[in-house]
Amino acid sequence: MLTCVFSAVRGADVLFRRTVELPSTPSVGARVSIWFPDVGTVRGQVRTVQWTIGQDATVVHVQVEIAAAELARFARRAPLEP
Repeated sequence: MLTCVFSAVRGADVLFRRTVELPSTPSVGARVSIWFPDVGTVRGQVRTVQWTIGQDATVVHVQVEIAAAELARFARRAPLEP
């Protein structure tokens, strides 16, 4: 399992980040669907994948552009501060 920092974005705004364990890393351009207890299912397309390889652990940062169908659900969500 890989430690993955999942960032859901709307345009340039990061809406939320969660750390999850994934069996494999999605490719750039892949469509993904991930369920989170506090948010529900988030669907979108992988925009970037960045690997951080350290001595203790490897972390994958996956940025997902929220799907058009999800935009209405997240329309009022304030973006995270940079």
